[in-house]
Amino acid sequence: MNNTNIRIELVRTGLLNVQHWFDHGAELLSHGPLGDWQTLVIMVEKHLIAVNAALRDGLEAAHLGIQLDATIKATNGFWHAALAWCTRNRVKMDRTLERAMDRIYEKIDQARWLLDPPEVIELTHAKAVLVDDIYEAMAAVPVFELVRYEAEAALVELGGKDAHVTAIVDRVSRELEVRIDHAAFLVEAYSGDPARFTPMVEAAVTAIDLLQKGIGARGKPPHHERLDRAIVRLVALTMKRAA
Repeated sequence: MNNTNIRIELVRTGLLNVQHWFDHGAELLSHGPLGDWQTLVIMVEKHLIAVNAALRDGLEAAHLGIQLDATIKATNGFWHAALAWCTRNRVKMDRTLERAMDRIYEKIDQARWLLDPPEVIELTHAKAVLVDDIYEAMAAVPVFELVRYEAEAALVELGGKDAHVTAIVDRVSRELEVRIDHAAFLVEAYSGDPARFTPMVEAAVTAIDLLQKGIGARGKPPHHERLDRAIVRLVALTMKRAA
């Protein structure tokens, strides 16, 4: 899978996660109070931040527009379910939730503007499966693949005749830190055995280790320290959580 395809998958799974959380929230509201809506909006916002960051790279894929449409329908479905619940129970909508949904709609509008998908026919909104955390696990795959890809790309770049070692290592270190932060959020949200991510983490660690060897004496101690921290953080993600 090339870099563009990995980024497209990151966007698709991020939007699918947003759809899942809102489908789940709407389902809960149909049976009673939502409860911990703060967790729902926090998770949604984090996924949308990652989606928009990836879309700024100028991705184009028709099926991303289709997924965005399904995500928007799920968002609207949740909001309408929340309004209906307030009406049934004769209570005012929580202003904090209103403001959170305003922020979410702003991020969705930004995603639409960044993606600018073609017009598509009206789609049946198939609900995301109402099983917690399976989509976070799915979204982690392209994030780990990007960690590996970016380390491998930096190693190739270092082999160039006019390679500026400091600039290349500073840039890739920042990129890896952002990707690993994203991966940590996804793995934390996943309640299953984090060891399922071990093969992806091992591939990413191998790529970073080869990058360090490629830098060798050309790199300064802080460069190697940042890459060492990236490896340590990646390995820690696959460790079983304490009971």
